[in-house]
Amino acid sequence: MKFKTLLPCLICFAAIALIAVQPAMAEINIVGSGASFPAPIYTTWFKAFSRANKDIQINYQSKGSGAGIRDFQNGVVDFAASDAAMTDEEMAPVTRGVQLLPMTAGEVVLAYNLEGVKALKLPRDIYPAIFLGKVKKWNDPAIVAANPGVSCPIRTSPW
Repeated sequence: MKFKTLLPCLICFAAIALIAVQPAMAEINIVGSGASFPAPIYTTWFKAFSRANKDIQINYQSKGSGAGIRDFQNGVVDFAASDAAMTDEEMAPVTRGVQLLPMTAGEVVLAYNLEGVKALKLPRDIYPAIFLGKVKKWNDPAIVAANPGVSCPIRTSPW
């Protein structure tokens, strides 16, 4: 067989092979964006869902709560994730409607390393006071009251 005859046959065979082995495209593509906190669990959920539902593909872009909300408001994505619920003002421009669904929760843990202090109790009511800037020193009366017998340093706390 001559090369000129063989080459078109090989090209045709290669094209047919590529078409035959090309994976099927999802019929439904759902796109979301937003908070980075839930991205790892979303990735796990969406991969498992798409494996079980071959005709549905979910793509989530972790780019921050604010960016996700803006994408949703502008109709760029089908859903968005945010660390906090959208406000009425944020929902107002979305003419197609908004459903708020709590999907994940996270914990905040305060860690400390105080020389000479082996154990320190921080009751729940102290946490918001710390984050609001009302408790600024380790020897704050609220911390001292929760830790009788513990000598808390006078220095400013690192938070």
